[in-house]
Amino acid sequence: MDAAEEVERLNRIARNPPLFPIAQRLCHQLLEHRDGLVVEGMSEWWLDDIAEVIDNRTTDLEGPT
Repeated sequence: MDAAEEVERLNRIARNPPLFPIAQRLCHQLLEHRDGLVVEGMSEWWLDDIAEVIDNRTTDLEGPT
């Protein structure tokens, strides 16, 4: 990604409302009810992935650690 693309990406983020705190809260609520969900295949994988990373992030700009 060149500098102009990075500037555009950051401008796009700045123009949009901060959705990460909402998404993080919803992920926690989903995980709280995980035992009551019927999941299989990719759904189970996504829930595992969410559980692994959700508390390792504070913003949507952070990449994998």
